[in-house]
Amino acid sequence: YIAFTWCRFLNAIKQYLCLSLLKNSALSAMAIFQLQCSIFMNLLSKFRSGLKKEIGMFFPMLILRVLENVLQPSFLQKMTVLNLLDKISQDPQIIIDIFVNYDCDVDASNIFERYLAFVIFCCFYTLVVVSFQEQTWANILKSKGDK
Repeated sequence: YIAFTWCRFLNAIKQYLCLSLLKNSALSAMAIFQLQCSIFMNLLSKFRSGLKKEIGMFFPMLILRVLENVLQPSFLQKMTVLNLLDKISQDPQIIIDIFVNYDCDVDASNIFERYLAFVIFCCFYTLVVVSFQEQTWANILKSKGDK
């Protein structure tokens, strides 16, 4: 009975909630985007075993398009996604499941690879900026010493 109820509940999520997320994904209102990210996090943390196809569709639509600057996301959208990624990263099993279900499956898109490319880009960008700042300060201090 419990398995039957669980299946009915997952079907209701797929039929109503996922369809609503899909329909509202084109809206640019920040409150709607934040609510979508919150719902997605709940789906990802609690129902990912039964929603592989749906998560594979929503992860790129909500997260990757912001990370990859598709449609010029706002600063608040970027911060919302970064907060969401912070929550995701706090559960190692979610990260493992994303890798196994999407990057190891030849029929699925490489969600983890694209996410990791963003993380590497951020790390590289941070190193370049810090290095540039250190060099600038060194040049300023050197020029002050030459006078």
